[in-house]
Amino acid sequence: MFPGPLAPPLAARREGREVDALLLRSGLEYWRQRSDVMLVEGVGGLMSPLTEAEYVADLAYDLDWPLLVVAPNVLGVINQTLQTLLTAAHHRQGLPVAGVIVNEVRSPGQGDASTGSNLAELEKRCRPPVLAHLGWQADDFDQPVDWYALACRWTQRAGR
Repeated sequence: MFPGPLAPPLAARREGREVDALLLRSGLEYWRQRSDVMLVEGVGGLMSPLTEAEYVADLAYDLDWPLLVVAPNVLGVINQTLQTLLTAAHHRQGLPVAGVIVNEVRSPGQGDASTGSNLAELEKRCRPPVLAHLGWQADDFDQPVDWYALACRWTQRAGR
């Protein structure tokens, strides 16, 4: 949308513009009508500002699609992931979460002792489940994930 590693309203303001929430949603509608499955990447987390008046969580609520939480395997990821899941559960009437993916964002041996135990701790504590783990510079997950079946299961549960 806007260049720069900033929350969208800040990046827009830097350019003398604003984020148009209606245009954002209507643009997604175009692709929704032409796709079997859509993946919409958030910007910085559920409570990151999306416009001056709303958060990424508000867009997620309006879309009513299940979230996929991607958690970087670093010190603090247990708290960050559980906080995200709590936010999802309590935002408005709750946001559905399909699962969690744990992502290695650093090469092994970077001196972060937590990376060896974070995955197991998240698997023990997360509801919904950890679906898979993506290793450092890996081309695929540690176990297969049937994304289409996951999307279809949500669609059936939501009565679509």
